[in-house]
Amino acid sequence: MRVSNLKIGQILINEGDITEEQLQAVLAKQKEEAYRGKRIADLLIEEKYVTEQQVCKALEKQLLIPYVDLDTLQLPEDVSSMIPEEMATSNLVVPIEKEGRFLTVAIADPLNYQGLKDISIATKMKVKAVIAEKSKIESKLRELYAAQKALDDAKEFLESKGGGKTQAQIEAEEAAKSANGDDQPIIRFVNNMIEEAIRTKTSDIHIEPMEKCLRIRFRIDGHLQIYMETAAELIPSVTSRIKFIGNMNIAEKRIPQDGRINYRVGGKEIDFRISVPRLLWAWN
Repeated sequence: MRVSNLKIGQILINEGDITEEQLQAVLAKQKEEAYRGKRIADLLIEEKYVTEQQVCKALEKQLLIPYVDLDTLQLPEDVSSMIPEEMATSNLVVPIEKEGRFLTVAIADPLNYQGLKDISIATKMKVKAVIAEKSKIESKLRELYAAQKALDDAKEFLESKGGGKTQAQIEAEEAAKSANGDDQPIIRFVNNMIEEAIRTKTSDIHIEPMEKCLRIRFRIDGHLQIYMETAAELIPSVTSRIKFIGNMNIAEKRIPQDGRINYRVGGKEIDFRISVPRLLWAWN
């Protein structure tokens, strides 16, 4: 790999991002026992002297590896599941493009050669690295694998549905399962949806039964965004599950109903208001 002779601190000074005094203060801090071994760039970010993006752009100049802004990228579906979740999260890597035998990944630490080598072996592809902010990679990873888990749960549920059952039987069975723990696919599906909505600071969840699919949209910063579109066969079971946890009448389908639930995530309780039949969720 070709690299610049300049150290990252000097590059940041040359770019006008930090002063010499700020760099010296961080270098002195690095010598303290509690911070020994920590990278200069990480300390500069911790001290709020620079942003993650400024560090990434300095690394781009130092290592001659391109920087990408993950906020501007939509990940293609065909690359989203190429890297196992554990490998992606432990190495802070997101796959962003596949072209022939080459896989482009965004990585927080472009000097993590072993991680890149492991990904190359796992995918049987040549890996090209680009630099991205750690926080944006973590956000993309949550987005990527949370959606994938929900889709997997939906698929598992559809595959487990018994043939020859009436819709009423299916709904009754799902409601009964809802009272017996949280390991059923449809329960995991709803839980993943709620937790992803909380993570993305969603104000409302719109669960919209369509003729050919179930569409779920999140309202984020005032704008509705599609979280997922999945099989229409899930509509009765998702509806039953939500009515169940909202203490509503599962059998009642003719009149609107309102319910409330408390959901605990990350040690925090979230209070939800639920409105049926439109299945609009909001929380306080």
